[in-house]
Amino acid sequence: MAAVVEVAERIRGIVVESRGRGEARLPSERGLAERLGVSRATVAKALAGLAREGLVVRRHGSGTYVLDRPARTALCLGVGLRHVIHKSGPHFGVLLGALSRHAEARGVHLQIFEGLAGQFRADPVANPISRAISSGLLDGVILISRMPMDVAGRLCEQTRVAMLNNTAGGSGVASVACDHYRAGFLAAGYLARRGHTRIAYATDSLNHPQAPANISGFRSALECKGLPFGDEDAWVLPANSDSFDRVFKEKLARSAHTAIFVRHDFLAARLIRALTRAGRRVPGDVSVMGMGDYPWGFQSPVPLTTVDNRFDEMCRIAVEWFCDGWPEGQPPQVFLDPRIVERDSVAEACAATQEKGGQR
Repeated sequence: MAAVVEVAERIRGIVVESRGRGEARLPSERGLAERLGVSRATVAKALAGLAREGLVVRRHGSGTYVLDRPARTALCLGVGLRHVIHKSGPHFGVLLGALSRHAEARGVHLQIFEGLAGQFRADPVANPISRAISSGLLDGVILISRMPMDVAGRLCEQTRVAMLNNTAGGSGVASVACDHYRAGFLAAGYLARRGHTRIAYATDSLNHPQAPANISGFRSALECKGLPFGDEDAWVLPANSDSFDRVFKEKLARSAHTAIFVRHDFLAARLIRALTRAGRRVPGDVSVMGMGDYPWGFQSPVPLTTVDNRFDEMCRIAVEWFCDGWPEGQPPQVFLDPRIVERDSVAEACAATQEKGGQR
């Protein structure tokens, strides 16, 4: 069944291309099977489902034809990614999974459009998602990765648009996101309550939009506790494996920190493995806290204490907006309050560790 659904999605893209070229007839089942690298039986099942939706009509002995306008009753939303999904990271797989669950519960169909930034640069008018909107195939678009605002703006001119986990900066685009300032504030306060007085913040990039908000909230919470936070407490750990190990070892050699808050769970799990290789126990010697509450937090060498960004709630709200309509007035911008999820990677700071952490 999963293969049939995937093939149906790919045929939808072919339908959009055919509309854009003014072509009414699709390739034969055999032609589609060869193009998509699947069996004719799978193609036939996918086409039958698209015919039930009113997207195409199948004429015995003649072929499959694209209808002028889709006679569908189900809501259909485009899901837009800035890059192709395999380059966007597993974060987007989590969002897509949550969106799919909530869309299915409301009878909403989703169609994925990848690489929007490049497509709009190449053709800001006749790219696949714009053609799908103008052909009546889509009732709205949900953007789940950081999108250039000119792309978001062009889409808003064509249909309703909502952003997930990315604020629209007062641009009139509906958005629902985690409050990343609050996430940093909560994490620092939690670690301080566990007795830690030297706490680092780690990220793989200070240019990521979440990082400044995280650091601002993190610093504010530490200041409220009378604890320091300077340049030496903000760690930038490169994504490159060789550079990561070298930079991490340099920072660890100079570090007196007893706890580290990490911008996302992927990096936190990697940092725990690096600490283990360096002979540091987690959480016995160093406590580590992540952010995101991804499913693989349990697959970390030590189950990861983290900040829940509430991705599932974001997706539920976005789907409801399209099903039930936005509130009156301007498109809404919602910030969700993050939550702490306690597992095993954070411990109370013991006296011996605190004494070591006080030495600079």
